[in-house]
Amino acid sequence: MKKGYVISDLHLFTDRSNAADYEEGIHEACGQAEFFVLNGDIFDFWWSAFPSTEETLDAASEWLQKLVSRHPHCQFHYIMGNHDDLEVWAQRLKNNLDQLNFNWSPTHITIGSSLFLHGDLPLGGKNPFKRSLRNEKPPPPKFLNSLYNGIVALRAHRLADLINQKRLCVGRIHKALEKYGQNGMKDIKDIYFGHTHTAFTDYEYGDYIFHNTGGAIKGVKKHILATSNE
Repeated sequence: MKKGYVISDLHLFTDRSNAADYEEGIHEACGQAEFFVLNGDIFDFWWSAFPSTEETLDAASEWLQKLVSRHPHCQFHYIMGNHDDLEVWAQRLKNNLDQLNFNWSPTHITIGSSLFLHGDLPLGGKNPFKRSLRNEKPPPPKFLNSLYNGIVALRAHRLADLINQKRLCVGRIHKALEKYGQNGMKDIKDIYFGHTHTAFTDYEYGDYIFHNTGGAIKGVKKHILATSNE
């Protein structure tokens, strides 16, 4: 049995991310782990505080390179989410991150009896195992970013917990996995996802146990969850 950890939704490079508060914990976990899963929306190319996508891509490449290089004994698995699913980012991952201890997927990975996926696809009623990468989009208007910052400052974004109710979200993911997973799900016991920014662990539904790592957004709980490849 190999020891591992999983995180998601750091939303690095946005004004609302508090991922810096978890940097020490991430490195501590990587230092103990044999594998580490970055489970979607690690970077945020949509709401980035950088003035251009190119600058955000450079910063994302540097952050990831430093993490992977610092822990050569740890196997890293990177999964895309709906905020870091750019085609140009995929090309960077293919061309610039060729370390032996790093791999990536646009949709999911399976390690032993655990399935890791971001969660946006099945929650949107889509195939969890198929993602169409986006072309670069212009950043949203500044007033929208300011509005979002105001919502976070007032902690009104916590109302998302009422919308993203645990049983409802897990039920939707379960339904999508049953529809599209077919025989590929027969050995799966644990499912780790993010996207909703609502942290919880060990929630049994159907034949699976679900876990959510929360989000590194101010006012939101964040988990670095231990897992294994049994």
